[in-house]
Amino acid sequence: MNARNAANTANTPGAITYADANGLNLNLARTAGTLRLTTGGALTQTGTITATGVRIDSAGPVTLNNAGNAITTFAANVTGAGNSLSFNESNGLTIGSVLGLNGVTTSNGAITVTSATGGLTVANNVNAGTGSVTLNANGANQTLTTNAGTNVNGSGGVALVGDNMTLNGTVTAAGQTVTLRQFSNGRLINLGTKVAGQLGLTDAELDRVTATTLKIGNNASGNISNTAAISPANASTLSLETAGTITQTATGSLTVSTLIAKTRINLGGAITLGNATNEVATIDLRARNAADTADANGAITYRDASGFDVAAVQTAGTLNLTAGGTITDSGALLVGGTTTLTAGTNNITVDTTSNNFNTVVVASGNNVTLVDADALSLGTSTVSGTLNVTTAGAITQIGAVAVTGVTTLVAGVNDITLTNGGNNFTSVGITSGNNVSLTDGNALTLNASNVSGTFSANAGDVTVGGAVASTGGAVSVTANNSVTQSANISAVGANNVTVTATTGSITMAPAVTTTSGTGAINYTAGINVTLGSLTTGGAVNVLANGGSVLSAVGSGTNVTAGANSTLQAFNGVVGTQAAPLTVSVNPGTLSIRATTAVAGISAFLTGAVLPSNALTQLNVPPGLVCFNGCPVPPVTNPVGGLSGLIPSFSLSSAIPWYIRQPSDPPLISVVSTYLPETVVAEAKLDVKSDDRSVARGIPPCYPEWACKPGASVLTAPADGEDPELPTAK
Repeated sequence: MNARNAANTANTPGAITYADANGLNLNLARTAGTLRLTTGGALTQTGTITATGVRIDSAGPVTLNNAGNAITTFAANVTGAGNSLSFNESNGLTIGSVLGLNGVTTSNGAITVTSATGGLTVANNVNAGTGSVTLNANGANQTLTTNAGTNVNGSGGVALVGDNMTLNGTVTAAGQTVTLRQFSNGRLINLGTKVAGQLGLTDAELDRVTATTLKIGNNASGNISNTAAISPANASTLSLETAGTITQTATGSLTVSTLIAKTRINLGGAITLGNATNEVATIDLRARNAADTADANGAITYRDASGFDVAAVQTAGTLNLTAGGTITDSGALLVGGTTTLTAGTNNITVDTTSNNFNTVVVASGNNVTLVDADALSLGTSTVSGTLNVTTAGAITQIGAVAVTGVTTLVAGVNDITLTNGGNNFTSVGITSGNNVSLTDGNALTLNASNVSGTFSANAGDVTVGGAVASTGGAVSVTANNSVTQSANISAVGANNVTVTATTGSITMAPAVTTTSGTGAINYTAGINVTLGSLTTGGAVNVLANGGSVLSAVGSGTNVTAGANSTLQAFNGVVGTQAAPLTVSVNPGTLSIRATTAVAGISAFLTGAVLPSNALTQLNVPPGLVCFNGCPVPPVTNPVGGLSGLIPSFSLSSAIPWYIRQPSDPPLISVVSTYLPETVVAEAKLDVKSDDRSVARGIPPCYPEWACKPGASVLTAPADGEDPELPTAK
């Protein structure tokens, strides 16, 4: 169909109108005027169309995609549910009014209109109903314009393409996505400002878009820069995508319910949205490779005036999140580098089980919860509330951690190693872990802890506030100062329990127990050790370097052991008359050291040491060593004199001595005090603080039936004779 001059050398402005009851394949149409085509079926072409204006009325789908089409103005109405329209033009096109038909309309069919090398202007409405709309202003530096008062509508989604855009009309994709992107690969996108050579989109233009998601850019876009305040009024989600970087200038800000930002470049594209004026409820930030098949090494930084939720983060690089409110997660954070979280006095809860961090630094936060799908390293962190860390791998650290509240660690069958000397926990509980090592530069309270391997805690002062139990390793609690044990400690099998207070005391509550299967229990203090109950099938060794070994008032059996054990007080006593140590050693020996005396007693013990039921002394104490009875005055009358009999530990190395009791007739009480066998001098020896003398004259044999054959029987001194004199034997 042609409207040509007589010589057939040029088009004339003659109008061409053609109608077909069925479909039509157009071979050629040329006119300097208008072309109107009406079909009852599909409309296609094999040749080009040249006209100033084209009107299409079709009951079937329309496909007019010849790259040589040359048309100024285009209008179309496609009926028939779902029938689509696709139209290409070579050099600039206006969707407008042609022969009384305004704009382009389908009955829920997709609409695609392309200007191949020129601009594209929407002067009348484009409406695809529930279908999609794609408008392309192809060609370098070309402009796509929607005039004021127009609307581009497609609830199947709308895509506008052009290196420049002027959006004075509205764009609608109810419940779907509107995409605005450049035509030329690598073209920069400026959110907020019109700049020559860039696709500039202002906040006012974006306010004219109504959609669930407003997407800007694609995997071929250049860098995206936010240079002014952007707050889409009619889109709940803003999605940014680029093959470069996403950044903000000092004047930029983003305000939207959900922000999606993705860089797609193999070398890694950074996302840097660090302005404190951002206001986003949910973020989804990803640094990916070009194919979007793997994470790339793009650093991600985001800051918000309030709190926000993390729907997703993916990067092989670093992550830095800063909030003026709480930080939460509803999706996974996958971070190959260091993650830094800053929330001031607000909570941080990133507890999705598929999270995968490398190192996490909590720059500030109140109650902090971290969950990781494998191992996690803690960097230098400050937590003003509680800290909860749950992993499916090991928990380690590369920086000091300070926590004001309770710290709870859950590592399953994996190790926990937090041994930085700068750590400052308040209290730590281990819900699960294998080998666990904790260090605190200050005071530390151990809450209930259960481990399957070894457990080690080192701090300035340690309070065992909850039961500490290992099912497969040794337990060690060490304090530079003191240890207060208010809860039980237990190990199984041959695993040892060691409690050390280097310069202070160890104090157990009366009802508290420390147990092991057959492992040794070792308690060492710089001052006193006050015992609740120590029970093991192995040895018990208690050492008070600068004080006494005491029994907590109200405790039961203090030492239950199944091997040779020791109780040593290097500057004190072992037990007291008021609170004797109760022991049960079977089988084994019990060795005692005491260097001072209280009311004449250096050691006061009850119980059994089997099979010999004898004690071994490691020194010569200044006072009596009392085991299951002792000739001492009652507590209510400490100067009333001694009475009764103390068994000798070794008959061959004991010195008998006696004193007159204040009675009438006078009675003589006979006692014996242990001395090493090297002391054999037949002279008076000062072994008591009251300077009473003793003489190694006869072996102890009181009562008489206990005397060895041939031994002398001790008789009372004559009336008036001083029992302290050597003649009084």
